[in-house]
Amino acid sequence: MLKQGDVFRVCKILYLDCQRPRKYQETLELICGSYTKLEICGSYPWRLLIGLIRPKVSTVEMGSGIKLAKNEVDVFVNQLFTKMSNQSLDVHVTGKKMVKLLPRLKIMARAFMHQRRRDGLKVAYIKIDFTHRAISSHLIEG
Repeated sequence: MLKQGDVFRVCKILYLDCQRPRKYQETLELICGSYTKLEICGSYPWRLLIGLIRPKVSTVEMGSGIKLAKNEVDVFVNQLFTKMSNQSLDVHVTGKKMVKLLPRLKIMARAFMHQRRRDGLKVAYIKIDFTHRAISSHLIEG
């Protein structure tokens, strides 16, 4: 990681331990680079997680401290699946909240893929793996 002025350029792995979840927009503005792995822990809002999944990221390790209200689950999942439709991505989840959501995510993934296909948009195969607590996407054609 290199510090250039007021920006941190991350080259390989971004490991972020969040202590101030309200400052997520400032955090997004400070981090740039072509990192391929994101590990996030501490107390963090889901919007920070989505913002840190940059185009080159292929692996995400989600800590259990995600701040996700019940009424925001659909928006979060839609944004996550949209990211997954543009890049192959493996997301590993921890914590009771996210593990409990996996069955719902499986249903939502199927509906999301069908809707994108109907809309003529890029489609990714999104797989929910209960054993490994992972959500994976693999780009497919048409």
